[in-house]
Amino acid sequence: MLKNMVLLMISLGIIISCNSVNQSSSLTVKDSINAISITDTSILIYTEGLLKLKDSFEKLESPVYSKGDYAYFYSAYKKDGEPVIYQEYGDSGEYGFQEKTYFLEEGEIVLYTEKSKLLIPESKGDYQHKESRYFYRNGIFLKAEEKSAANDSALLKLPFVKLDENLADEKKVFDFTEIESALQGTGKYALTFNKLNTLNTKQYLMLSNNNLSIDVAYLIKTPDSLINDIALQPALYKGKKLNIEFEKQGKTLMIYKSGSLSN
Repeated sequence: MLKNMVLLMISLGIIISCNSVNQSSSLTVKDSINAISITDTSILIYTEGLLKLKDSFEKLESPVYSKGDYAYFYSAYKKDGEPVIYQEYGDSGEYGFQEKTYFLEEGEIVLYTEKSKLLIPESKGDYQHKESRYFYRNGIFLKAEEKSAANDSALLKLPFVKLDENLADEKKVFDFTEIESALQGTGKYALTFNKLNTLNTKQYLMLSNNNLSIDVAYLIKTPDSLINDIALQPALYKGKKLNIEFEKQGKTLMIYKSGSLSN
């Protein structure tokens, strides 16, 4: 699939630019075709192709889960039912955020990227902006590289630098079963009604798992019959599974649209 995707993206590039192609660009394409193998370059061609095509893939997105002050959610892009991209976004408010992307080929990780903006401890509101990427061949670590800067615009201008083997985390563990569980709402992500919560005049529908370690909050702008009934008899709904329709506003705010009691 990796080689096929590389060939597909190269073919698309040739078709799109056929009216302006010159001898030097033809040589570049030829070199790319001749160099097709599982290298960091071919992996980047493959993953850039996935990003360009992802709007045509099936997309799944989890609710925004919370653990204390940390809010996070997962997205998956699937081609013919098989995942090719997983994304994870986590926000810690004033402490910063992390965005992780996992690129797969035939079920195996080929590239893991992480972008973060994190508050520097004991600083006066200064942040470190950082990007890293880990390459894999046949599921085995190939190389790692990263870059960091004081702001995002400076980060964009910097090239990636290969990490020394002593600094690279070559034994990263990728748990895609947990991501799928979060997407499907199963296991520890099987949430049920906990309470209606009012905060700063705003009302939220709160769902939690069994040990209350994971929460989901939906902002209620327009109460419907379900919300009205829950408000009248919350004990009747306590611990019950609900089907919720919502829309996202920004990265982590979920607006309640409608809901029903799950069978």
